[in-house]
Amino acid sequence: MKQYLLALVGLLLISEKTLAQFYEPIEDPNQKQAIDSFYKWTLEPEIGMSKSYRPFDPGYYSGHSSKFFNGVQVNHIGFSIRHMVNDKFGYKARLSYDYIHDLYNSDSRVFELNYLQLGFEGVANLFSLCEVNEYVGRWGLLAHGGIHASVLQPMYGNNSFNIGANLGLSYGVTPEFRISNRSSIYLDWANSINYFQPYTWNGSNNSDDKTGTMRTVALGLAINIGYGIKHVDWYFVPRKKESKEVSDIENRLATIEMKMKDTDKDGVADYLDEEPNSLPGSYVDTKGRMLDKNNDGIPDYIDVYIDNSTKGNSTGNASEDVILQMLNNGFIAAYFYFNSTQPSNNSTPNIGFLYRYMKVHQNAKVVLTGYADVIGSENANRKLSQQRADAVKAMLVKAGIQSARISTIGGSVDNSVDRNNSELARRLMRRVVFQIK
Repeated sequence: MKQYLLALVGLLLISEKTLAQFYEPIEDPNQKQAIDSFYKWTLEPEIGMSKSYRPFDPGYYSGHSSKFFNGVQVNHIGFSIRHMVNDKFGYKARLSYDYIHDLYNSDSRVFELNYLQLGFEGVANLFSLCEVNEYVGRWGLLAHGGIHASVLQPMYGNNSFNIGANLGLSYGVTPEFRISNRSSIYLDWANSINYFQPYTWNGSNNSDDKTGTMRTVALGLAINIGYGIKHVDWYFVPRKKESKEVSDIENRLATIEMKMKDTDKDGVADYLDEEPNSLPGSYVDTKGRMLDKNNDGIPDYIDVYIDNSTKGNSTGNASEDVILQMLNNGFIAAYFYFNSTQPSNNSTPNIGFLYRYMKVHQNAKVVLTGYADVIGSENANRKLSQQRADAVKAMLVKAGIQSARISTIGGSVDNSVDRNNSELARRLMRRVVFQIK
């Protein structure tokens, strides 16, 4: 028996070398590692130890009660052909031989039995099913289970050299370690259950308990056959990493798309626009600020609008009406930075325009209504909106407009602006509008 086992070990090593020379693996690192480019077939020779547990007649057993692990013996050889349909599931055909006998110098009575088993089992890649292949490196873990047919041949007693057949189930787990892209070693732990066993393990007729059990531990070499990068047992798609990268790209694209919007249609993207409320067709600079080329304190587009509206009118009343419409309809307003009571720099010309109007029209009065964006509580926003209206009033009074001609209102959140919770919408809400009386 030992000579056969040594010969089998030598054959395993020679087979792995020979197959490695016969098939050239694909090692191009730039090749897309699709699942079809991985090995799916393996040849799996193995050697190991098997222990039979029942049924035995009194005085017979295959272990050694006084030795470690019930006694160690090499009495199992096997060979399997495995095919993985994908990275998770496959099947294999298995043929094995076990030499069941009493251990040397044990208390068991002498017996010998040859046991031959042919099985067909399904295989599951547990690491792939749990999606941990990306993290375990060269390690793998398989589970297998299925049916088998077997024959027993006692070598002693009344049934010596007779053959008895039975059917049963087999199952087990197989840790494996990849030693190269073409091969791996594994340690298979398996249980076999025979349901119609005609003989006991010591060779007598089995009239009482027809169920036989045996446990096997075997060390094997899995040799990949065909063409591929490595075996599909170690195939994985870096799903989490890819998902995170895709999410990051989508977020960046969404941010760019938001920044490139031009809500007021003045030709300047919102993230560069310092005056996001300019009317379509108005003249603006590269920062979206309305131009005032004649330095009269009135944006050029208002000048053009007034000129076009007053053509052919000799009284000039139309010009006054247009200016009043611009003020009262919110086309000219003061805007504020977030949580600030000081007008933004680009709002100074608009407040100056109101100042000049009030200086020319000494009987005019103005109501300043302050607003806040949607961030914050109702009480906080009402207080902030009042402070903004008061800040504009203070600027006008300091410039020489009588305080009695100016009244202020805290309007809280500006409901006239679409509440889409975007930065642009919030910038438009933070303002003070003018109402000439």
